[in-house]
Amino acid sequence: QGKGEFTMEYMEHNTVSQDVQMQLVNAHKATKSTD
Repeated sequence: QGKGEFTMEYMEHNTVSQDVQMQLVNAHKATKSTD
């Protein structure tokens, strides 16, 4: 049985355009409503 380890490090925060922001919000709402 193999074992592994994965870590992720936060690098930076960038602003996104309004249309990208709305796409992300709508995608999140769609996944929340199916739960």
